[in-house]
Amino acid sequence: MDGDLTVEVKGNNSIYLNATVVDVQKDGVVVIYHKSPRPASLVPFSDVRLALRTYHHTFSEGDEVEVCKYIESEQAFGWVDSRVKMMRGEFVVVEFPNEETKDSKTVPGDIVQIENVRFKNTNPPVTSSTFHRLIIEVPPDLFPICRDPSSHKDFKQSCAASLVEFKEQDGSLVVISQYESVVKKAFLLSEMHMKGLRQKMLLKQKTEDAVKKLETSRQAPSNYSEEFTVPKDLIGLAIGSHGSNIVAARKLSGIISIDLNEELGLFTIYGQSEEVVKEARAMLEYVEAIVQLPRMLVSKIIGKNGHIIQDIVDRSGAIRVKIAGDKDMNEPRIAGQVPFIFVGQPESINNAKLLVDYHINHLKEIEKLTQRKQMLDDELRELLKHHQHILSYRRPSESKNKDSENQGPAAAASVQAVASNNNNNSNNINTTAATNSNSSDDVNASAVKQSRPTSSSTTTSLSSQANENSNNNRNNNNSNNNNRNKYNNNNNNNNKNNYNNGKYNNKNNRPMAYNNNSN
Repeated sequence: MDGDLTVEVKGNNSIYLNATVVDVQKDGVVVIYHKSPRPASLVPFSDVRLALRTYHHTFSEGDEVEVCKYIESEQAFGWVDSRVKMMRGEFVVVEFPNEETKDSKTVPGDIVQIENVRFKNTNPPVTSSTFHRLIIEVPPDLFPICRDPSSHKDFKQSCAASLVEFKEQDGSLVVISQYESVVKKAFLLSEMHMKGLRQKMLLKQKTEDAVKKLETSRQAPSNYSEEFTVPKDLIGLAIGSHGSNIVAARKLSGIISIDLNEELGLFTIYGQSEEVVKEARAMLEYVEAIVQLPRMLVSKIIGKNGHIIQDIVDRSGAIRVKIAGDKDMNEPRIAGQVPFIFVGQPESINNAKLLVDYHINHLKEIEKLTQRKQMLDDELRELLKHHQHILSYRRPSESKNKDSENQGPAAAASVQAVASNNNNNSNNINTTAATNSNSSDDVNASAVKQSRPTSSSTTTSLSSQANENSNNNRNNNNSNNNNRNKYNNNNNNNNKNNYNNGKYNNKNNRPMAYNNNSN
């Protein structure tokens, strides 16, 4: 790691431990200690200072210096305050004013190498702006290659970053430096770096497939292979996001290799069994199928706001469906039909066709039932009109019959009497008319004798008929009067018997009195 991330962390007794920054957080920095079993830890900014990059090795007796030594209590190497006692060539004799910093290997007046001695570090504590940090998101399919630190070697050198580290738990590539310019360069190169990693990974996979194919071919030659072509505009679907479909197909047990000619869209699958080859093909093959549907049913197949056709696409597993417009002449046309273009795997296309055919049959059946109901409604309407027409002629006579049925014996007799009187009056009128006719005939007999020779005989006939009708009406009236008298006498006798026998004890139970004065 570069020196610009080397820091010193304050420990006990003013000892500063050697460490390196591996991450920058909001409240401090994450460090790892040099040559120490201690785990990485988060340290506040106030307890961290930058390390000195260069040392001066010219010392004089009495100079206050710092000596780098292993501190057992801290389990790390650190810098301890000391004083130069004397110089001995490449060695320095030092003494430690603070006796608590002594350990079993160092005593006052100890001799240390001059390269482990330096003047005191006067750098101030670091702040949140001391280090700059860039986070680059890594797609999941690139995780395997990003785990290898050597994959980022060229990227790190190009942007002169101090640290480039992949953090799989966050799915990111972290770039840290003291210089903002370095972070800007890393951001500029980040997209190109991801593309380069993807190309390296694909080449690596192809190399591994070739090795696997070679080894398998030497051991047991492939007995099964299939070739199929995918339209160029569907190659992306077949390959999958970042080659995920091909990777998944190659992981099937029994698949030897999968070759793809992207220019032709040609896939070649080699496997140890026919079943596994077909399974891999089902994962990679995408087709485009045209289904001709009746124009008159298009709106019902699409549904309101496309709800029905979207449900068909979702249930079938198809990728999408396109409805060719009237001006789209690229698709084959059939009179009265509209092309629906489904895109997806062969199985999903078959599912879509099944769902569409079933829905069309359902619509046709509903149409037949609707037409049948309409015919029955029309027949019923005509039948009701016919009955109403017949009833309009029957209503006058039926009303008369109902009136006569609802009235009692007395009312019927009254009606009969009135009818008899009307007949008498009619007969009288007819008789008078006949008499007047005879008088008229006598007065004008001389004038009409030649033109109407039978007028006298006709008048005589009318007069005799009128007299006969008058006699019949008299007899009918006498008969009706006799019947009413018998009815009234019977009622009077019954009332007397009931009264004598004590059947009625209160006024409310007395029988109704019939009015016999109607005659």
